[in-house]
Amino acid sequence: MSSSPILKNPKVLIRASWLLMALFLSACATMEVGDVQAPPAEQVEKFSNLQYGGRLPKAWQVWRITPQKNKTEYTLVQYEGKTVLHASSDTAASGLVLPLRPRDPEGQLLQWQWKALNYIPGANLHESSRDDAPLRILVAFDGDKSKLPVRDQMVFEMAKIVSGHDLPYASLMYVWAAKSPLETVISSPRTSRIKMIVVNS
Repeated sequence: MSSSPILKNPKVLIRASWLLMALFLSACATMEVGDVQAPPAEQVEKFSNLQYGGRLPKAWQVWRITPQKNKTEYTLVQYEGKTVLHASSDTAASGLVLPLRPRDPEGQLLQWQWKALNYIPGANLHESSRDDAPLRILVAFDGDKSKLPVRDQMVFEMAKIVSGHDLPYASLMYVWAAKSPLETVISSPRTSRIKMIVVNS
C-alpha cells in the first residue's frame, strides 16, 4: 500500500492505462461515470466498499485529456475478493476526477493500492515527448494563477486550447515509473507547476 500526506484544497485525479488484468473486461460492461452537477465530495470512498459491476458515486467525473484521444474504459470488478477499479486503455488518454471539499491538511493521508501489468515501452518522465506512465494519481490544488511566471501562464493557456480544461494552479502526481528510483521527485518537462513522485518502480 502506498501513502502520502494530503495538502490543502485537493482534487484527486486517477489516470490509469492498466490497473488489473485485461481479461476482467470481457465479463464487465463499461460503467457510466460522472455528473458535472454533483457537489464536491466530503471524502474519497474506497472502491472496495462499492458493488462490483455497479456505478461510481456521482461526484466522479470523466477527465478527457484531449478530444482526439479515446476514453479509457473504467469498470468496477472483483479481484482477490475485493471490488477494485479496473482501467483499460488502447491509444486512449483520459482519467477520473473527484472534486473534494477544502479541508484542514493536518493529519490527512492519501492511501491506495494499485497494480499494473506492465510498463509503457519507451516512456520517460524526464522528456515531454515520452512523458507517460501506466498508473498515476494526481492531487491538484487551487491558487492565484495570475501570479505565476509568464511561461507557466502560456503553458496553461495552450493546455486549455488542446484539452478544453483549465490546468490546476499546482499538481502533485504519484506515478508508477520504470526508469527512476523510488521516491524520486521529477519536475514536469512542460511546467514547473507539476511535480511527480515515483512510488513504484
